[in-house]
Amino acid sequence: MKAKGIFISAITAMAVLTGCNEDENIVNRTNGNELCISATIPTLTRAPIEGTQLPDHSQIGVSLLNPDGSDYDGNAHCKNVLYKSETVGNGTSWSSANPIILSPTIGKAVAYYPYSASISDISAIPVETASQTDYLYSDWVNGLSFDKPQANFTMNHALCAVQVNLTNEGYTAGPGQVTQLSVSSPALATTASLNVQTGQLSAFAGQGDAITLDKTFTLTGESQGTKVIAIPTGTQGNLGIKVVVDKAASTVPVSLNKPLVQGKVYVVNLKVKDAKTPVELVSVTVKDWVQEVVGDFNASPTQKDNYIIKVNIPSNSTTFKSNVKGFTGTINWGDGTEITSHSDENNPSHTYANAGTYTITHKGTCPQLGSDFQSGLENHITDIIYIGSELNITSMTYAFFGSKITTLKEGVFNNLSRVTDFTGAFQSCSFLTSLPVGLFDKCTQATDFSNTFNGCKALVNIPGGLFFKNTEAKSFSGTFQGCSAIKGIFPKLFSQCGKVTDFSDTFSGCTSLTTIPNELFHDCHKVTDFSRTFASCASLINIPTDLFSRCSIVTRFIATFSGCSALKNIPASLFYGCQNVDNFHNAFFQCKSLTTIPAGLFDRCKRVSDFSGTFYGCTNARGESPYTLINGQKIHLYERNNYPSQFTRVQVMTRCFSECKFLTDFSKIGQEWK
Repeated sequence: MKAKGIFISAITAMAVLTGCNEDENIVNRTNGNELCISATIPTLTRAPIEGTQLPDHSQIGVSLLNPDGSDYDGNAHCKNVLYKSETVGNGTSWSSANPIILSPTIGKAVAYYPYSASISDISAIPVETASQTDYLYSDWVNGLSFDKPQANFTMNHALCAVQVNLTNEGYTAGPGQVTQLSVSSPALATTASLNVQTGQLSAFAGQGDAITLDKTFTLTGESQGTKVIAIPTGTQGNLGIKVVVDKAASTVPVSLNKPLVQGKVYVVNLKVKDAKTPVELVSVTVKDWVQEVVGDFNASPTQKDNYIIKVNIPSNSTTFKSNVKGFTGTINWGDGTEITSHSDENNPSHTYANAGTYTITHKGTCPQLGSDFQSGLENHITDIIYIGSELNITSMTYAFFGSKITTLKEGVFNNLSRVTDFTGAFQSCSFLTSLPVGLFDKCTQATDFSNTFNGCKALVNIPGGLFFKNTEAKSFSGTFQGCSAIKGIFPKLFSQCGKVTDFSDTFSGCTSLTTIPNELFHDCHKVTDFSRTFASCASLINIPTDLFSRCSIVTRFIATFSGCSALKNIPASLFYGCQNVDNFHNAFFQCKSLTTIPAGLFDRCKRVSDFSGTFYGCTNARGESPYTLINGQKIHLYERNNYPSQFTRVQVMTRCFSECKFLTDFSKIGQEWK
């Protein structure tokens, strides 16, 4: 089915961001020629689209072509252009690093979701069912040009879905735990190719193969649904629905008298009765795919107190300790052998007889998720499936320390509005490769992100808006320490974090980090500590001019750039706004590539009492050591104590200039400074 869509309009090229106010239907147009994209989608899906708008950070691919399908104006760069969304006020603004430019030439436009950079031919986009992605494509919009820039896209579902609803009707053979659902049919495929230009599917493969979802929930008297996204071949064929209840599998045949087609939802209602005939068909209906809910886990009111994780037990007779603390409730350990009850218990354990993958369901309350793995135990958690709102979790301190989690699902923390502390939540998770956008959006009470991702050495990117909603945050100490794969930082990562006081060790050990954005700390006016913030960032070459210019109350720059062995230059104005600093101990320790030290680097820093080791090991530094001009007279750091009316007495200066033998005034520097 179709959903209301997207319009494109030409506006002036302005940096990267282009915007439209959707609520007022205002298109921001001037005499330019850059596309402006706006999108509204009436309640559509939840995987990944929900509500009336494409959510923040959505990515779509837009192509502008000539009417005959050739490159627009002969420009191949107008095909498969990435546009990203961002909420601005009550509307949505879209941006592109390489926006499409309209000309007087007449063209036509088409769009698809989700964007993939690997797409070279929009007539052959690979689609698959393993990721359960809701693929969308638009109708063509014709007659576009510089003079007629507006286009209204209508988005269509490329695939179909099978909605499986289960109801407990007197089942007593066990606890009624569903762990798996699968759908199969000769009329369904697992992979295919989508032609965005026509909306047609082709190149089907995997017809008849099961599309399996690992789901964990306990049956109740209320209907509980799970939607399986599938690839319809357009042919007729019966469905096979397989359900695993209490480790027992039942398959129900479902007859259909019509072909399975795109944009439809096939609703299969089942009831679970007894051990002899555990699953029976109740009814089958077909409806258009609009205003539907799709998700990895659909929590019913009775499931909001669930906490569900997946573990991989490597060997027989292995004991696993759960990461719940103060837990009261029941735990289904997922091996069919035991459901245990607990009262105010920390890290309850269970011994698995056999190696394998298990889904563990906690039902109850717990004030904290906190692992016991810091004591040296191996953490076998591989996935977070669901965290309910009624668990009343307030702390995530070391929740998943040392786990084997590789990715986090979007929205996985949406029920953690009470949490204030994420200290060490994913510390030492060395397999974690990526973070979903909006991970902490609902965690608006969080104050502490210390060491949250410390030691996540496989983590490559930090989502731009990761902390935009965390206005109460006060500490980012060690947050990304040791994340050695991170190469860049979003410019305004901390722009909404005006209460932060501590950035010590935040990016220390990020050995692949090459640049620091200039505006990183511009809104952080209450910071007092930048100790070791970028220590051991061995690939860092330059420091932006006014990185700390707005941090007027900071007192400590201890080892801030220590071990930045590739750093070549220090901007003269780096500390101009930092008049309250008292400690520069080892600030540029072993910055061996540093060639010059600005003379006026510390002009505004007149309260410093500790310069020990500040430039220790800067063996390539040339020129004169730093000094402040007062009435035309040079007063070097090592001369400050002779001017008590101008400077706070330097108490500790040991090895400030040790090994800086190429400084022109090295011979004049007192031994106590060497």
